[in-house]
Amino acid sequence: MKNYCRVFTTLLYITNKEGKIIYFNPLLSQKTNFLEEELYALYIHQLYSEELAFDVKKILDHNEQEIRLLYPLMTSNKEMIPAETIVSKVVWSGRNMLLWSIRDLKERKKVEEELALSRKRTEEVNIAKTAFLTNLSFALRNSAELNFRHDRNAHENRFKQKSV
Repeated sequence: MKNYCRVFTTLLYITNKEGKIIYFNPLLSQKTNFLEEELYALYIHQLYSEELAFDVKKILDHNEQEIRLLYPLMTSNKEMIPAETIVSKVVWSGRNMLLWSIRDLKERKKVEEELALSRKRTEEVNIAKTAFLTNLSFALRNSAELNFRHDRNAHENRFKQKSV
């Protein structure tokens, strides 16, 4: 199981029913800037803001098989990482534990912001294109109308010349 947890790009840790961190993959230490020794001394609620700590503690007593959370994870310097967490009940080394699988949403938020900016630029380009085509259409209609008038006048002049 430990080797399996090392290959994930998701932050993983396992806690006992009291919320004591029993195991984590190295990515958790890297992302949160906690030393390994510090993480092993922490309880799960200490990785979340004080406002969310109570909610996280309630999850430890929850009876559902799996719970999804959108709680930001806190680093050692109190920076918040936007995250999606899935808490699952597991049996590890013959004991009932909780597996916390955390996906860092920072990159996703960055992509969503870039996508929103791209959509805005696309809308602006479409508005400019529509204005250009409208003006072009008006210019072509005017040009066609002027040519039509010119041709009609030329035809009328030829007709007048023939009849004279």
